[in-house]
Amino acid sequence: MEVTDAVRGGPGMTRSTGPLRVSSRTDALKLRGALSARLTQEGVAEMQAAGQMAIGTALKAIAIIGTPRAADDNRPPPRNTGAVANVKFRRDTVMKDGELRNLTIVSFEVSNQGGEEIKDGAGETIRVSRITHIGPLASKITSEFKEDPTKTVTVRVMGPQATSIAMKALCVTRNQLAEDGVTDTPQFKAQFIRENDLSIVEIKVGIQKEEVTK
Repeated sequence: MEVTDAVRGGPGMTRSTGPLRVSSRTDALKLRGALSARLTQEGVAEMQAAGQMAIGTALKAIAIIGTPRAADDNRPPPRNTGAVANVKFRRDTVMKDGELRNLTIVSFEVSNQGGEEIKDGAGETIRVSRITHIGPLASKITSEFKEDPTKTVTVRVMGPQATSIAMKALCVTRNQLAEDGVTDTPQFKAQFIRENDLSIVEIKVGIQKEEVTK
């Protein structure tokens, strides 16, 4: 479902199946509404985004859901008060302007349950900027979990470029851990915080322990 199109359809959008496809034109608040509705209805949802703006919008929607309301906010309580996500990517080839171009599609798998492994801790905070390189960032996060799989890694981003870099680094981290034999999935929660009068997205990453079926 393309969110920008589905929103025009009103209530019917929650009955659509398949992933929520996020584009550079998608409004974060409308996406939050569609994501929240899907989580309420099914408990899980998937968003697919390609490009810095779309990836940034997808994370914003998760962060809006995950940000606690102010104590003096008298609005009705939200349907969902938190969202736990993991990310992975795939390569695709598309035709644009008569040329074949490579495209990286980031898939956000979101749930309204879980995330018990993600705890508030006093560990190191990794700040990501638009000039941060994906490879070293992914290696840093991977090494943190290899050192202590129970820890929570905090990543802070501001702006679509930094957000895209952070999400792609988490995708690489997932692959790196899998290559090292770690089958547990890195997952994260996100919320908006204020830092030096700036609005920043804080991402807390932990490792989801896979259940063993006997």
